[in-house]
Amino acid sequence: MIRYQPLLVLFTAMIIVSLSKIKISIKISYIAALIGFFLILASPMFIFNYVNYGSFLDSDSNYYIATHSKYKTIEWQDEILSNIGKDAFRGILLDFELTLENYLYNIFYGLPNNLFGFENKINVSLIPAIHIVSIFPILGGFLYSLRVKFDKITVIVLVSSSFITTIWVFSLGNFTDHFFAIVMIPLFFLLIVNIKKIKRNLLPLIILPLVFTLIMLILPLRSPQHFLIIWISIATFSATFFVNVIPNIYKLIKRSNMSNSSSILFARRFNVILIILVLSINLGYSYLLYGVISSGSNPLFSSNEIFNYYNKKTQYDNEIQDITSVLRNQYNIENSYVMSTYVLYGYYANSNWLSALFIEGPDSDTIENYITRKNWKDWQILHSNINSNPMERNNLNSPIPDYLIYVPRDFHLDYLKVLSDPTNPNIPSNFELIYKSQRGTVVYKIHHEI
Repeated sequence: MIRYQPLLVLFTAMIIVSLSKIKISIKISYIAALIGFFLILASPMFIFNYVNYGSFLDSDSNYYIATHSKYKTIEWQDEILSNIGKDAFRGILLDFELTLENYLYNIFYGLPNNLFGFENKINVSLIPAIHIVSIFPILGGFLYSLRVKFDKITVIVLVSSSFITTIWVFSLGNFTDHFFAIVMIPLFFLLIVNIKKIKRNLLPLIILPLVFTLIMLILPLRSPQHFLIIWISIATFSATFFVNVIPNIYKLIKRSNMSNSSSILFARRFNVILIILVLSINLGYSYLLYGVISSGSNPLFSSNEIFNYYNKKTQYDNEIQDITSVLRNQYNIENSYVMSTYVLYGYYANSNWLSALFIEGPDSDTIENYITRKNWKDWQILHSNINSNPMERNNLNSPIPDYLIYVPRDFHLDYLKVLSDPTNPNIPSNFELIYKSQRGTVVYKIHHEI
């Protein structure tokens, strides 16, 4: 579902053509041409999907909906997961009330949260380190592009839509999940009122996020890269704010005390300093974020903690190098399978990789059954196969790992946690420890019977 985001660009282009002041017959021919070019350009993917998987649209939203939706029940989740690879729209159609509840959450909290980082350390914010601040350049650039004049009609639209939306949000009973509607819905009506004032070259950048929001947020998109297509608009409106809005504000403030040329020069210098500051903050935040991801702990912004992050990052890098060095020295590693959660081990060791989260299968089982995936559910095997390298979409080979890399985590199945202690008697006798790091990561070589 995420891979087909180029369809949103097609829909946006069709809407732009529909809004243009040309004859209906010409509009229809333009739209037909757009669809034709799109199908021609996308045909290699459609043909590949049909030849290999028997479907033109090789896509399935069930996994995203079942595992990442805010509101769900165990029965609902199991039913959707059991339909992975069978009914692509089962997760949307199974329970309309639950789908609507999640849809409203995705629009009025999920989207703003990913853009401005209300609770996420990883977000698409212009300044991730100071999340909510990024809303101001986007809104400022957006309102400037609308050429809003606060006349009587505009004021009535803003006040009435804000009032009605606020009542509606409180009537839903969960203010936290829907509070951003108080911002989004009045802005939508403001767009409708001022749409004729917008420059035509900016119209696609306004319509694209709208199309994205209405269509894509049926899914619980969770990662910043899922929102890349609307970042074009975010970047443009932010740039508009820095280039146009800030100088105008400064000129208004300093009009009586400074010449126009001096005012513009100062505004330009201020913008340069501000942009350099934003870039510096983002570089520092990226460095600390890498430490968070590698260490698994939260940052406390002190000199000692930053130094500790550097040590943890170094330790993490050294561990990867040590493990891949050990694996590269193993006989026939290029034809062997390495089971782990992280693809990078298989990648750097130049081996095959078998994806595992160490939460699959029943709560109580044996390590031998786990590595053969004997009692995994069908959807768990499918999820492992499509994330492994090489990909095993049709589960024809059922590979068994030759090496297992285990990084201890609290949420892993209890019977698998013994892997972190190589001396534990419950570890199978054919598991040979070949590496253990200071962080507790262990690497086993699995000897199979010939």
